[in-house]
Amino acid sequence: MLEISGLNVSFLNQGGKNLPVLRDITLKMQKEESLALIGESGCGKTILALSIVKLLPPEAKICQGKISFLGQNLINYKEKQLLQIRGKQIGFIFQDPMTALNPVFKVGEQIGETLCYHFKLSKLQAKNKVLNLFEKIGFNEPKRIYNSYPHELSGGMRQRVVIALAICCNPKLIIADEPTTALDVTIQAQILDLLSKIKNKQKSAILFISHDLSLVSNVCQSLCVMYLGQIIEQGNLEVILDNPLHPYTQGLLEALPLLEKDKELSPIPGTIPPLSKIPKGCAFHPRCKHKLAICGKKNPPDIKFNNLQKVKCWLYR
Repeated sequence: MLEISGLNVSFLNQGGKNLPVLRDITLKMQKEESLALIGESGCGKTILALSIVKLLPPEAKICQGKISFLGQNLINYKEKQLLQIRGKQIGFIFQDPMTALNPVFKVGEQIGETLCYHFKLSKLQAKNKVLNLFEKIGFNEPKRIYNSYPHELSGGMRQRVVIALAICCNPKLIIADEPTTALDVTIQAQILDLLSKIKNKQKSAILFISHDLSLVSNVCQSLCVMYLGQIIEQGNLEVILDNPLHPYTQGLLEALPLLEKDKELSPIPGTIPPLSKIPKGCAFHPRCKHKLAICGKKNPPDIKFNNLQKVKCWLYR
């Protein structure tokens, strides 16, 4: 359903230099698949998601690559064509619901506007659809929510409204950019349960972006691990969690606290370098415990294991 190949995106800095944000990104998603995109803050997860729907900031530029959605190369699409894709075929759940919603319009009207645009409904027809949608996603007082402004709702309620906005047109693909970041644990569980139900009922695929491995393990089938603008390991989620191959993925799992085990946290040494100083060869090698001589010279290739796992690491050449 979605195939990204050789995608490169760069930022133009104040000095007029292009800084690579995404480097040779390649991934595939099947229909109804749930794929998790994991990595530290600043590794390029959100930029990858925004590239799919071409909502990049002005300083960002797609240098090369292909983004194929249902057989259509979105890279070549004009803005008018993209308006028919965004919302209707690809729904986007943004990280911060307060910035995703317009503060001067009632939340129900904002969702109704999307339905009117894509399906040519009257305002009354759109309102009835929004009220039904609010009931489905668990609002006890759908009419009150419909007539509320974003600032009148709690964080969890606003996030549900943003989810309603993303799914109102029954899209084939839902991109969820850290949809539970600002929520407490109880609301997080409710939002994840809601997304799972939506996926199963609407038969949508979900690209779930997060920095929390333990969170996505309950909702996703596949996993992509990103580091400094590259996908360094990808494949079946259970297989990777049972047997992580890349030293970075191993480090992420070792840094997870386990309540049932008395173990010390083992943080990954060092820090992420700035985009202007990406190391030569494997970008992770300055922080890697298992680096080889070749790691600082050449970028590693993708190495496949049993069609269930792929890793970008010289240890497995």
